[in-house]
Amino acid sequence: MLRRFTGSFITLLLILFTTGETLAQKFPFPQQGTYAHGILPQGVSYRHIQTIYDIWLNAYYEEQGNQARIKFDTPSQTVSEGIGYGMLILVYMDNDQNNTKPKFDKLWNYYKNYPSKGSLMHWKINGFGGVQESGSATDGDIDVALALIMAAEQWEDNTYLNAAETIIRDIASYDVSNNLLDGGDSWDAVNPSYMSMVATELFKDIDPSHNWSTIQSSCYSHLKSTQHGTTGMWPNWTSGGVGNTGLYGFDAARTPWRLGWAYAWYGHADAKTCCDKIVGWFKSNTQNNPGKIGQIYNLDGSINSGAGGNNDNIPTFLAPLVVAGMVSSEHSQWLDDGYKRLRAFGSSDDKYYNECIELLTMLLLSGNMPDFTTAQPRTSAKLTVSVSPQEAGTVTISNPQSSYPLNTQLTLTAVSSDPQRYSFVGWSGDYEGSGATANIKIICDMTITATFKDNQAMDLVDDCEDGNAKTFLKTSWFTFNDSTSGGKSTVTPKTSSKTPFQMVEGGFESEYAAKITYSLDKGNFSGDPFVGVGFSMSTKNDPVDISEATGIRFYYKGNFGDTTCGLRIESESVTEAGANYNYFLAPNSSWEEVSLVWNDFQQPKWTKNPVPLDLTTIKKFQWQIQGPSGSSGELWLDEIHLLDYYIERPLAAALRRGYAGKANNLIECMRSSGQITVNFTTNASGNVNLSLYDLTGRLVRQLVSGRMSAGTHAVPIFSTLSNSGYVVRLSTENGSHTAPLIVTGE
Repeated sequence: MLRRFTGSFITLLLILFTTGETLAQKFPFPQQGTYAHGILPQGVSYRHIQTIYDIWLNAYYEEQGNQARIKFDTPSQTVSEGIGYGMLILVYMDNDQNNTKPKFDKLWNYYKNYPSKGSLMHWKINGFGGVQESGSATDGDIDVALALIMAAEQWEDNTYLNAAETIIRDIASYDVSNNLLDGGDSWDAVNPSYMSMVATELFKDIDPSHNWSTIQSSCYSHLKSTQHGTTGMWPNWTSGGVGNTGLYGFDAARTPWRLGWAYAWYGHADAKTCCDKIVGWFKSNTQNNPGKIGQIYNLDGSINSGAGGNNDNIPTFLAPLVVAGMVSSEHSQWLDDGYKRLRAFGSSDDKYYNECIELLTMLLLSGNMPDFTTAQPRTSAKLTVSVSPQEAGTVTISNPQSSYPLNTQLTLTAVSSDPQRYSFVGWSGDYEGSGATANIKIICDMTITATFKDNQAMDLVDDCEDGNAKTFLKTSWFTFNDSTSGGKSTVTPKTSSKTPFQMVEGGFESEYAAKITYSLDKGNFSGDPFVGVGFSMSTKNDPVDISEATGIRFYYKGNFGDTTCGLRIESESVTEAGANYNYFLAPNSSWEEVSLVWNDFQQPKWTKNPVPLDLTTIKKFQWQIQGPSGSSGELWLDEIHLLDYYIERPLAAALRRGYAGKANNLIECMRSSGQITVNFTTNASGNVNLSLYDLTGRLVRQLVSGRMSAGTHAVPIFSTLSNSGYVVRLSTENGSHTAPLIVTGE
């Protein structure tokens, strides 16, 4: 039930407005709660929504004076639908950081500036100029009214509710025919995606002068009768209308979103019935893979290529069908996979419609779109903390409680269970950072994971310290450019069968690293030019099963500013050109550690035939840099691990064999009075490197690096080592020699 405000409150509110003061939001983003009905996907974080919102706002919101608009697919134009979308987004994204209320008010001013019949807005406008196409569109009018209702609660301002009431009465007068929500105030055509049952439910209380219960019942009857009996799809228009009226196209695709929304808030049984039918068909048609949803269907489920349909997976068709999965736990896997796929569309694609639908549906999917008319302001929230791997450590919380008052400041400290074995990597989830101590503010129910790395795991692919072009997989590093596609980009070094890769000095806390420099030039290539570096998983480039691996960890740095640098996983199961799984890196001028799990990787959003990442058929890992011609820079890589994947390394294997060769008597490790000393002999003056490795082949400490004279030398290891096995390696101009070192408690 809507709550109306007292006259004294309105008077106070007007006084505050005249003094220029701003009222705080009642429901600050993120809410990240649950709904009265249905389920939510796993792996949700408000950070996903904030990222997409920032992209959307920058790309489509434009102000002029006291008005603002949302740019249409034709950027010089704006449609009322976009104003409705924008107002809904802004009322839910408001917090002290986003400060969306002034933007909301400017969109509302724009809507009022172009009246059609009554208070309704003409549907298409030329920028901030005149009307391009006259008459209102019902969906835009409905969403503006919904946004105003939520604004009255969000900012506790009854003037928004009064404005909504006026629009709702005009919708009833001009946008309803035969008890159905129709196309607008100038035509009676019926569009299923305009039928918002969230709106009709709310309108019942605000406008009792019209029978909204009857309108709602009639709309549900119409939706059920016009839904295809097998596929569950609706046509764009069920009567009248223009353009592809008999297709499940860009209009009809929104219908499952409207219905899933109505079920989440109000539990409408008819909404669930409709959603179950269409989701059930799409699950079967796509082999339970939401990434295989195409666009523009005939109602029988075939793609209508003549109308521009294809298998491209885009948010407009994907997102509403993911929302429809919220109605039942039977669709939980569909919902989880769909949300993950939707997250892959994180960057602007210059398609206003796609990005508005993406953001609105992700707000709903993440629990950040509650019904403010019945919701209670959050006063407390829960914190869930986990450790990965579980045995690696613990997290201490400065003030552990079952729940916390909102905005409580806490300190989290990640503590290793065995500092010599497990090292802290970083935090993920609703907080990200690399420091073992994290200062957080509880703003919603938050889930945070502390990730550690196992220093003794036998998963090192290459630490680059042997200076050669080989990984511990015995495969070769390689580089590539776009020359086979007509490009003229250069990469140094450029490897070939006669020119192997070479490591360079300057690794991460070590001597060597993999490094490339590049210059991009598209030449005759039709796309953006590219270069890259990587390694194969097998010497014959056969597919390798790495399903035991849980992810990949490495260090990198690079000044690849206006280009993208993506780590690509080449799997034999991905047959579509360029559709390999990627993770994109941010530029960094200093060494940065990255630890990724496989869920962090996504196929490109344009992929026509997405497939799950098959870890049993992996062929290559490669870092590809792509961008505009004229770009240049460098990329450094070091310490690459396939987490939890066993890799036999020469040093560890040598230690297990006892390393009984004659050369090893050149090195002697001694312990006296707790002090460990490494004794070795050099036969001639020259450059000497003496290094200490653990059993994973990871460099623990560089003991000597520089020129030494011939003779016998003793090098103490000054800091305490944990009780374990190590390998000492002596490298001179005459070769390398290795000896085991066992540290015990004696």
